[in-house]
Amino acid sequence: MSAMTKLLAQAVEQARELPEEDQDAAAEALFTHIANRDHRYRLGVEQVEEVKRIRARLQSGETQLVTVDEASALWKKCGVQNRESD
Repeated sequence: MSAMTKLLAQAVEQARELPEEDQDAAAEALFTHIANRDHRYRLGVEQVEEVKRIRARLQSGETQLVTVDEASALWKKCGVQNRESD
């Protein structure tokens, strides 16, 4: 186990001066952070299903992210040669 960082030690020292209720709130916040640190950037079940629906619509051609005209305008703006005009 590694030593506590200076910043965390300072926070703990300041937390010791808080009323008991505030100390408990600070502890709960820290425990929540520790419990969720590996899960912060994971999608929820509903989000995963929405991504799957969007991907299916894109793959089927039902929808597209941009129109051909929009893509061509972006390529032109960026100075990139449009592959269709090669």
